[in-house]
Amino acid sequence: MKYYPTIKLLVLVLLIVCRLDGTAGANSDDVITQAREILDTTGTQGGIVVHLGCGNGKLTAALHVSDRYTIHGLEADPVRVAVARNHIQTKGIYGAVSVERHSGSTLPYTANLINLIVVQNAGTVAMNEMMRVLAPGVAV
Repeated sequence: MKYYPTIKLLVLVLLIVCRLDGTAGANSDDVITQAREILDTTGTQGGIVVHLGCGNGKLTAALHVSDRYTIHGLEADPVRVAVARNHIQTKGIYGAVSVERHSGSTLPYTANLINLIVVQNAGTVAMNEMMRVLAPGVAV
């Protein structure tokens, strides 16, 4: 069966809106469960995963379930960027997982590069911009 980025992104938006509202205070087991559910639901097997509006970085770090994944968090708030980076560094995974300040409407990636976008807070990034950077259909 073939899934296309549109379907994957819409599934993730629903997951984020319905289940991840309180990640700021979520315990590590909850965040790990959420990350696994996102990856399992979308069928993502590795590659570059972007966490848009990554907040405190807990879910961002949890998305790194193996070395097959490179996780890049984007967050507009510089204080949250610092908190997220600190969390990732304490986990010992900074490099494979990183966070960058981003508040623009254009994502910092070439077209068709990203395997999965987890949208927690899209900010000013429009859906067509997210679609631009997502890789074409992924076989599951």
